[in-house]
Amino acid sequence: MPNSDDLASESLTSVLGTIARALQGEPGVETTLAAIVKAAVDHVAGAEYAGISLVENGQVRTVAPTGEVVTAVDEIQYRTSQGPCLDAIADHEVYRTGNLLDEGRWPAFAPEAAETGIRSILSYRLFITHTTLGALNLYSTQVDAFSDQTGQEGQVFATHAAIALVGAQPKPSCTAPSNRATSSAWPRASSWNATTSTAFRRSGCSASRPRPPT
Repeated sequence: MPNSDDLASESLTSVLGTIARALQGEPGVETTLAAIVKAAVDHVAGAEYAGISLVENGQVRTVAPTGEVVTAVDEIQYRTSQGPCLDAIADHEVYRTGNLLDEGRWPAFAPEAAETGIRSILSYRLFITHTTLGALNLYSTQVDAFSDQTGQEGQVFATHAAIALVGAQPKPSCTAPSNRATSSAWPRASSWNATTSTAFRRSGCSASRPRPPT
């Protein structure tokens, strides 16, 4: 008799097969990403909301949010230049927080984000080889909503999202914001550090420091 792990694995495999077939008929990349984030919410335990932070021409914007709270939390990240999504993009890591009220890694972001009611966030870097395309972000109003197991499940959806973006972004978005562009989504000069520069070099992009708008 199969155990619960076998059944869960079989279920996830079936879900991903269905998604892959359905995505072949999707008309555009944002429609494809919307299908992926909805599937992530439906099948990753603990996830109540999801969205994708997309890197384009040195800017970060939110696409395919499953709720207004996703856009609200992401805007706080972009404005403060702090948060798990931006760190996942810069550090090439998965970031997880179980309680924004007790989170000390992002002092400007966490307290304000907690006011939206969100408590747990799980952010995955979206990448193909060394090219970073953005981040898949899962959100929950519950404390410690994401476990190691759910983290692994979410990674599968992040991989599908990255593959979907490849056709739409044939080469890396390497250009930092010009001084005429909005730079709130990019680390400010004071926080432009060695980690961010290293992440850019690994992506084959320029690591020049962005200048603030005049």
